[in-house]
Amino acid sequence: MTFVRTILLLAAALLAATGAHAQVQYRDSEQGNSGAGGPGITHVNPGASSSRNNCGAVGTPLTGAGFLPAGRAAGDILITLVLSRESSATITGPGAGWTQIYTNTPATDFEMYVYYRIATNTAADNFSFSQAGTCSSLAAQMSAFRGVDNTNPFEFAATIPASSVAFANAGDLDTGTETTYSEAAMTVVAGFIMDDRTVTQGAGWSQSFDSALNLTRDLGISLHYQLQTASGVKGSTTLNWDLSGAGTDNRVGIVFSLRPAGELRIAVPAATQANDVMIASVTYRPCSNTSGGACTTTITAPAPRRGPITAQPGAIRPQSTMTSTSVWAADQVANAPARSRTTA
Repeated sequence: MTFVRTILLLAAALLAATGAHAQVQYRDSEQGNSGAGGPGITHVNPGASSSRNNCGAVGTPLTGAGFLPAGRAAGDILITLVLSRESSATITGPGAGWTQIYTNTPATDFEMYVYYRIATNTAADNFSFSQAGTCSSLAAQMSAFRGVDNTNPFEFAATIPASSVAFANAGDLDTGTETTYSEAAMTVVAGFIMDDRTVTQGAGWSQSFDSALNLTRDLGISLHYQLQTASGVKGSTTLNWDLSGAGTDNRVGIVFSLRPAGELRIAVPAATQANDVMIASVTYRPCSNTSGGACTTTITAPAPRRGPITAQPGAIRPQSTMTSTSVWAADQVANAPARSRTTA
């Protein structure tokens, strides 16, 4: 069995000129811990779409067990999209354990929701979303992902920010943007369309579901995903994913990213200022293998980085495979988030 424990200590040092000499001062520090390195994020399966044209519930009460993604397991993250085509309906959301991370009504009779839950693989995973009073078309669909950090599953703090969302009433499906700090994040694009039109995703993206539903008031909901290999800005208002058919239907694209389990992340020390030098010390216990064979631990240093990276015992290069016990790295920053990733 592989197990990794990582501790990161971050210190900010101020280089302040005093006359002809530079004075170095200790400023602040932070510390963080991680457990075993995770295997990476994978898409499990989507469940069946659930829809109706009248008052009542969608989700497992209507569609049964088929609404839940096949093969889901405890610890998976379940993401559910809901689209209502009646703004006057009285809405009742899902029960305990489900968290709403986005809702918006950018146009009349175009009301959307995004929920998530950490799966327990029990009846508690069931999802129900109902409408009453004045009712029309309502639809929901769920997907499952594995290998996501169960404590802090998203790159955003609590709810999807407006900067991640793009609304249009013509052309293609676009999104806002999101900056990721994990090199192995899973970026997801959720699509909501005010007609039964499907999405053609861009190169390198995979489809979880894309449901174009011919109802009393037509609608479309879709979810696509892409595993990242580098941090940075994801999504774009020029994403330009084609929609089937034609027309000036309202559409919303949302981009957000899932964080991998087993990743070490630590905040920049609170007192850090631009041009401080940050020194990071990473200590870990080498992994073990129950079969008795050798095993290795890979540590990927964050970027940008200045100065050498060394290890005790021996020397290593960035992103090399090693069995060292400590790594020191120096970064010069301008209030940039500090981050590191370990895998085993």
